[in-house]
Amino acid sequence: MKTVLVLGFPASGKTTVTQQFVDQGFIRLNRDDRGGTIIDLIPLMEKALKNKENVVLDNLFATVDSRAPFIAAAKKCGAEVECHWMQTTIEEAQFNYCMRSMKHHGEVLASKSGDPGTFPPAVIFKYRKEFQKPNTDEGFSKIEKVKFQRIMDAEYVNKALILDYDGTLRNCVGGNGKFPVSQDQVELLPGRTEKLTEYKKQGYILCGASNQSGVAKGDLTEQTATELFEYTNKLLKHDIDFQFDTSAVPPIRSWSRKPLPGLGVHFVHKYKLNPYETIMVGDLKSDETFAKRCNFQFVHADEFFK
Repeated sequence: MKTVLVLGFPASGKTTVTQQFVDQGFIRLNRDDRGGTIIDLIPLMEKALKNKENVVLDNLFATVDSRAPFIAAAKKCGAEVECHWMQTTIEEAQFNYCMRSMKHHGEVLASKSGDPGTFPPAVIFKYRKEFQKPNTDEGFSKIEKVKFQRIMDAEYVNKALILDYDGTLRNCVGGNGKFPVSQDQVELLPGRTEKLTEYKKQGYILCGASNQSGVAKGDLTEQTATELFEYTNKLLKHDIDFQFDTSAVPPIRSWSRKPLPGLGVHFVHKYKLNPYETIMVGDLKSDETFAKRCNFQFVHADEFFK
């Protein structure tokens, strides 16, 4: 008999790996399916093992203490215990979560009543902080590292320019100098229209992704921000499909605030983009990190528009 613990970041691909064991006849135990707490799974595991059935459990299992009672109970039943450890990075897990949310709910959610598969960004950061690497001293007969491999559906074939706005397409003149709050503060940066025209002719879809924390701070309304993006598009003579996040930090509560990947995943899902053929153009480190988390190429605005 065998018990397998599949562990790793939330949204790291554990379900896919677990299904491979289910296809081999293993009984899957997961508290999202069974309800209750994770400890409530132990009697179910023991019952299955006593019936000479193999068991696979896919939960977070972040710490030695969280894994210990399962290892002890399995060994008491005479079962061998293996660990399959997802090597998915935090960036890959964040992208996975956002894609899953878009496919299931049509938007990137931080939580949804009745859906244990939704959670805020802090959950992944908490896991990274608490995680303790598995060791054979815990009682595992084998620890197998599972390499992450992203598989995009065949329909994701298009490409896009994902463009930051402030400091990339426009400057703010007057006011706080960071983002415009009225049309007279919008100053288009040189060479933007021509460069975007060039890429559009090459088949790139034009999309805009921006943080607008001024909305949360009360510097402007969401409606005003929308109107200023539309005004910027008018000056650019391009109909850029834009999305923006209005939350302020800290803490980061929204998956759609750069550098988290929510806005990028929105466009990947909407336009069926191949992330590896898509380019993010921005002026800040957060834009570069955002691109990395979305698997986009990144080009600094100064370089792209020179």
